Amino acid sequence: MHPTRRQVLEASIGVAGAATLTSLLRAAKASSSEPTDPHRRFVFAYFLGGWDAIHCIDPKDPSVYDDSTATVQSMGVEIGHRQLGLTPDQAYRETDVEGLFLGHFVGDEMRELASQMAVIRGMTVSSVDHEAGSVHAMTGRAPAGTNPRGSSLCTIFAAALGEEDLIPNLVSGIRAFNLDHPKYASGMGASSYSDLMNILGPGLTSLEPAERGALETFFAKEKERLAKIADEKLKKAAEKANRDKTEAAARKK
Repeated sequence: MHPTRRQVLEASIGVAGAATLTSLLRAAKASSSEPTDPHRRFVFAYFLGGWDAIHCIDPKDPSVYDDSTATVQSMGVEIGHRQLGLTPDQAYRETDVEGLFLGHFVGDEMRELASQMAVIRGMTVSSVDHEAGSVHAMTGRAPAGTNPRGSSLCTIFAAALGEEDLIPNLVSGIRAFNLDHPKYASGMGASSYSDLMNILGPGLTSLEPAERGALETFFAKEKERLAKIADEKLKKAAEKANRDKTEAAARKK
């Protein structure tokens, strides 16, 4: 089972969206006969608006949005090509996906991933408040004021697919919410480029191969031990349920 981008987007919207999306992702993972690619990642990029969006994922046609005073007043949008020294033919760049155009400042490497993207250029929200709108966009659910009523999409993906990862959910520049998922799915925040380098780098002290091997062996044994404990608990619970069922049947007789 390979969920499509449309299925993922539809599942992430609405009151039951988080549960639906989590079930969809876990079912896809469980039913796949192919090994999971350890280098495959879900990247959620949130553009705050203004020129960040216009020149990256939501390009405008300069023949329509010409930045004249009358157009800006009527459309409410100034694309700023002249201020940035861009010609009209630099307004947008084509991709391999029919109908998907990206802005001038999107690099070639990102354009080559167009077939793997789901670009949401706009959504209806229930508030004119920027913070509330941001929370809505990141969770797929209307917040209570500015308080989230659901977990972030990145958290949902991390909960469903990232249990084996060292850092299942790395967040930079935005907030991530975890209301109802395991702690390992919570976002690890990086507020700056140096933070990202420190998190993803080897650290001040690198382990020798033998030390790393010993730690990995220990963690593997610990994981196996915890799995056996969990299986034993499930087994005992099933045995108790069967006993209770048998006793209840005997009382009826």
